[in-house]
Amino acid sequence: MKKHKIISMVMAAILLIVTASPGTTYATPNNGKVNSAETTNQDTAKVKNKKEVVYGKLKADGSINGLYVVNHFEVEEGGTVTDYGDYQSVQNLTESEEIKQTEDTLSLQVEEGDFYYQGNLKAHDLPWIVEITYDLDGKEILPQDLPGKSGELGIHISTRQNRMIDPVFFENYMIQISVTLDSDKTSNISAPGAVIADGGNNTILTFTVMPKKNGDFQVKADVSNFTMSGIELSAMPFFMSVELPDTDGMLEDFNKLPEAISDLNDGVKKLSDGTNELKKGADGLKNGSGEFKDGLSELKKNSSQIKNGSSQINKALGTISSSLNTGSNGTEPGDLTQLPMALKELSQGLKGISQGLNELKNGYSTAYSALDTAIQTIPQDVITQDMIQTQFPDASEDQLQLLNRLYSSYSAGQTVKATYHQVQQAFASVLPAIENVTGNIDKISEAMDGILSKIESSSSGTDITAQAEQLSKGIMELANQYSKFDKGLNEYMNGVEKLSDGYNQFDSGVSEFADGVGNLNEGVLDLNDGTDRLKEETSKMPDKIQEEINKLTEEYKGSDFEEISFVSPKNINTGLVQFVLKCEGIEINEVKTTKGNDESKHDETVWDRFTALFKKD
Repeated sequence: MKKHKIISMVMAAILLIVTASPGTTYATPNNGKVNSAETTNQDTAKVKNKKEVVYGKLKADGSINGLYVVNHFEVEEGGTVTDYGDYQSVQNLTESEEIKQTEDTLSLQVEEGDFYYQGNLKAHDLPWIVEITYDLDGKEILPQDLPGKSGELGIHISTRQNRMIDPVFFENYMIQISVTLDSDKTSNISAPGAVIADGGNNTILTFTVMPKKNGDFQVKADVSNFTMSGIELSAMPFFMSVELPDTDGMLEDFNKLPEAISDLNDGVKKLSDGTNELKKGADGLKNGSGEFKDGLSELKKNSSQIKNGSSQINKALGTISSSLNTGSNGTEPGDLTQLPMALKELSQGLKGISQGLNELKNGYSTAYSALDTAIQTIPQDVITQDMIQTQFPDASEDQLQLLNRLYSSYSAGQTVKATYHQVQQAFASVLPAIENVTGNIDKISEAMDGILSKIESSSSGTDITAQAEQLSKGIMELANQYSKFDKGLNEYMNGVEKLSDGYNQFDSGVSEFADGVGNLNEGVLDLNDGTDRLKEETSKMPDKIQEEINKLTEEYKGSDFEEISFVSPKNINTGLVQFVLKCEGIEINEVKTTKGNDESKHDETVWDRFTALFKKD
């Protein structure tokens, strides 16, 4: 009896060591008979905690081959334990004493300490449905056909809820999926979403499926003479075991963001006001330039009339002068009676030209003043692309586009201003030239009026010869002066025509500048609308972030989760349930040389092999 007790203690110790990796074998069925040894303690045992580790053997495609559970009791006081489970068979892993099983009720006699027993489940259901498919070179292939193959391999792993099982596991458990690939047989591995690690000569891919989520993962690799150990899955309750960072400090920084956005919005509003004023100035410049262009165009259009009129006056004066010059050699006094009328018409023509030029001068003066004022409002500050990049290194794409538009408008304005300064002298000389022309015309007109007055006041027939000679000299002098004036007038009007042609291009540039400023102003207005909305949205951002943090924390911290038994709802006070699943590997079948005897030994459990050591032949 003493020898039997020692043997039992040794066997129990060895089994405890073996169960450190309980997934290595399935337990053999219990015959359901009660151990004949009497139980020393028939009282109910005091159990501190119970744990269930569910082991599953899956096929290579994820379907279930078999499930068994290792139940672990932390016993504070020995006695009888009643446990429940729909097991096909059970086995005591701590002692040699057999377990009493009546349908789904199990009666266990336990001592103080740790007690383990294994139950092989009848049902083949897990909280998750696992599906694994394979393809080689783009074509689906069965896992049993994969060993030894070469090509481009694809592995598709998916998990989803099994609605036949209590959803508490799907909603609160996290799954880790491990795929181990032989580095000598695989290369160019692609596994989106996986954590990739090297383990000796293997590459280990780890995927994670969060609670309440379905899993969907792809693995791609080039393989040669392919084999693979089984894909492993483990599931356990997900708790946030790591402390969250100090969100108060983070939210302090987020509180600064709305303030910064508000400052940005204020700055953009000022920019909007500035571009609006710039638009008004650009519109004024465009209008002033347009009026100036119209004035030059009108002057150009009337240029031929002015030149023709002046030419006719010049010819008439020449004719009169010539007639008077030859009159002393035979001109009849009666011919002089037509002279006053001719001089009067010439004087009136000159006065008309002078009046037209004065009107042109007044219009030009107004247009030129408006143009000059508008040009002077264009900023003189120097801005470069390098300065913009230095000032705004973190600008977004939209902000960079706006800054480029600002710089383009600035450059166009500077071009207009520079061009204006180049031709400003020509613009400024127009008014003095018009005043000079009108002054000379007025003098000539006054001279003609003086000659006409003298002719009309002369006594008829009194010393007509002497007066004719004096008149002839005056008309000749007037004709000579007017000839010079007519030449200058023609040169001036030709210059006006060229100025008008050249100004058209300048005016086009002014119009483009004004239109660009208008577009810029619209863009800044849109930007201001955007920053207004951004300010409104970000003003409550810290509260929203805190709300989302709280929501995520509540979702995953599992504070409301109460562990239940996977095996049977009758089991209470279950502290922890874990799942350890392993698929069949992709292996090349080796030729078996063992005989039938060896095959039967292969099916033996550790317990069978151990007890066989103490059996007598």
